[in-house]
Amino acid sequence: MANFNAREFADIKKTAAFWSDQSDVTVKGKKPADLEAQVDAIEELNQDIDKLDTERKQLDGRRDRAFTDARDLKDRVRKAAVATLGSDAPELRKLGLKPRSERKRPVRKPRHG
Repeated sequence: MANFNAREFADIKKTAAFWSDQSDVTVKGKKPADLEAQVDAIEELNQDIDKLDTERKQLDGRRDRAFTDARDLKDRVRKAAVATLGSDAPELRKLGLKPRSERKRPVRKPRHG
């Protein structure tokens, strides 16, 4: 099955118009109206796809706004938990945070003098 190609579709439309004008060109078992009907169907499908693309962009925007709001609220809850419970509270693990006492301490490089 071939994927849609806009340039080739333009050629199909030209061919349909040509075939409609040239009654002496024949293809066994097919009529110019057959190709014209396929062109019309493809154009209709393209319009449907354009509408879906627009709807998807709108839905993506709504999802991104909801995600941003949820992420901001998550950050506020985490900050409030640290402020309320303290930076060393074991309950912070439930939020995916490490209590201060469990954090890896930075290792300093020795001085070479």
